[in-house]
Amino acid sequence: MCASKAKVDGQLEVKNKELQESNANYNKIVDNQRKYFKALKDFQEECDLNEELSRRLEQSSK
Repeated sequence: MCASKAKVDGQLEVKNKELQESNANYNKIVDNQRKYFKALKDFQEECDLNEELSRRLEQSSK
């Protein structure tokens, strides 16, 4: 009976390590996704600013 419990405890430990690795990978992916969306937002803001400045430049040259 003790051997069976030890075996199950060993399997549990392996599964817990796998879970921790999966959580770490998930957190990396989520962090990368956050960085991507922030970069996308920053890029969009710069595009909007560029359009506004181009519009002002065009109006001032008329």
